[in-house]
Amino acid sequence: MDDIARYYRETLGCVMPPMAKRDVTAAIEAGLEPQLVMTALDETALAPRPSWAYARAILRRLLREGVYDEQAYAQRQARFRARHSDDLPF
Repeated sequence: MDDIARYYRETLGCVMPPMAKRDVTAAIEAGLEPQLVMTALDETALAPRPSWAYARAILRRLLREGVYDEQAYAQRQARFRARHSDDLPF
């Protein structure tokens, strides 16, 4: 958890709130790999308004979809890009 809290601070620029620690612990206990939590924080940092609520929504979606590790996440992202590549204007 210390590594994730440090990464949270480095990525989002603030100290990880207690509710975030609780949610991350629950996500990891549910089977999410810690590295995938950090990937979700990276995705959050790219959002127009990064927040813990945004990161929590990502984690919940991953758990709901059964995406527990980086390999499954990469496959999910590839499927998403393939589905939405026709939406690109060029």
